[in-house]
Amino acid sequence: RAWVEPYIQKLRVRVDEGSLGEGAQADLLKAVTQFEMKFKKDEPFLRRPLLRRSRHSVSEWKRLQTCERQVVWGWAGGDASLEETVKDNTVMELGVKVHAALEHEDEALLREVETIFGKERFSAEPAIEWLQTQQGKESLREWMFEVSYQGEVLVGVVDRIDFDPVTSKWTLTDYKVVSGAVRREHLLRRYAFQLQVYAWVLAREEGLASEELQAQLVVFSPEQGVEQVPVPLEPWVWSDEPQPIKACMDRLRALIQDGEIPEARSGMHCAQCRVARKCDQRQIVDELS
Repeated sequence: RAWVEPYIQKLRVRVDEGSLGEGAQADLLKAVTQFEMKFKKDEPFLRRPLLRRSRHSVSEWKRLQTCERQVVWGWAGGDASLEETVKDNTVMELGVKVHAALEHEDEALLREVETIFGKERFSAEPAIEWLQTQQGKESLREWMFEVSYQGEVLVGVVDRIDFDPVTSKWTLTDYKVVSGAVRREHLLRRYAFQLQVYAWVLAREEGLASEELQAQLVVFSPEQGVEQVPVPLEPWVWSDEPQPIKACMDRLRALIQDGEIPEARSGMHCAQCRVARKCDQRQIVDELS
């Protein structure tokens, strides 16, 4: 409708102008009339049904909160240069190795990570000290979930879930490995929604009340050591119809179905964006880098 109706109107203007020869004028009028009638007849069948995605992921929703354009262009694979890809893979490899060491509580692997990447990128001793304080707790590590909501499926992985039998409280933990000092407000702005979705899933699956569940980021930094950042949980985490969950699903459907290229949202995330080379925020990206 958005394309056809202006097109028909444009053709009718040409007919009304009378700038064509008499035969061409009649042919154009006939063609426009037939096209308009066919469109009105076929339009109900052209309307697309509501799109349902078979699978959503929390990591994609996190990117959606950060920058919608990054999500849409990421579907096409981006166009990162080799240099940027290698840099990105190095950052990713560091995070993967640290997560693996923490999952298996492997102190030797943490020291190996420090040797590979250098103490300026990752400091093992603070991580080992923190890990030792967690020993003996009832915990699930790398907890994978797949839950159904309104006919669609959400998947994700929680780094760590601890249960305290004394207080009967569950603690959700997500690890973040950073290369320098990062302010708490920046971490919460970027990652709070991710933890809140995890909390919604766990509360829904286990029937947990608000006083039984808390969440935190555990941040590993070569400058600041290990910092535990509590993440506040919003009331919608315990709602039967959580609006932020529905909003993510609806927005992703719209982006796929309408083919829209959304506005870029600039910020610190731009410096690590793999599709930044073709983005109109490139100048900001360079300045941040």
